[in-house]
Amino acid sequence: MVNYTAELQAQPYHSDDGYSTTSDSSGTLERSSLTDSSSRSNGQAMNSHPMKTDLPRPRSRTFFFLDNGVIFSLYWTALKSRDGLLRRRAIALLESSAQEGTWIGPIQAAITKRVVEIEEMQPYEQDPPPEMIKKPEDIPEFIRVHSVGTDIDKTRRRAKMVILQRLNGLDGEWDERVEWVHW
Repeated sequence: MVNYTAELQAQPYHSDDGYSTTSDSSGTLERSSLTDSSSRSNGQAMNSHPMKTDLPRPRSRTFFFLDNGVIFSLYWTALKSRDGLLRRRAIALLESSAQEGTWIGPIQAAITKRVVEIEEMQPYEQDPPPEMIKKPEDIPEFIRVHSVGTDIDKTRRRAKMVILQRLNGLDGEWDERVEWVHW
């Protein structure tokens, strides 16, 4: 995603008025493949040359907006993946993230850390020894967390988690329990 973002920033921005600008918004505009009315009649395209404008241009522009950004994707990866190394990478990125809409990285990191502790049946460590990192096949089905509902209290820096598991296997009853996490 980072590489894609950098590529978008480097590409010229084509506006609806027929001008293209680079992401530096320096005020130099180029006409992009438009024809004026006099040259349109004889089929010749207008010369493409830079021209100055007196209109002020912002120094930077928003080139796209991700409604949920990357926090939701990282949260979902850390929550649903059973690969211990991948989960820890996602959690590390969540911890260093800010807020994107309603998603706040450190809160989502605290929630997923608790889920990892439950599923791996050991206290969470960001950098455990390689032999302690669980593989997907190391986590039995009856231990897996199938659903996590949350009620977040940002002022107290805590979240209520409603956790659903099937402790007696896929045919067993749902086990629901409530836990609290702090960040």
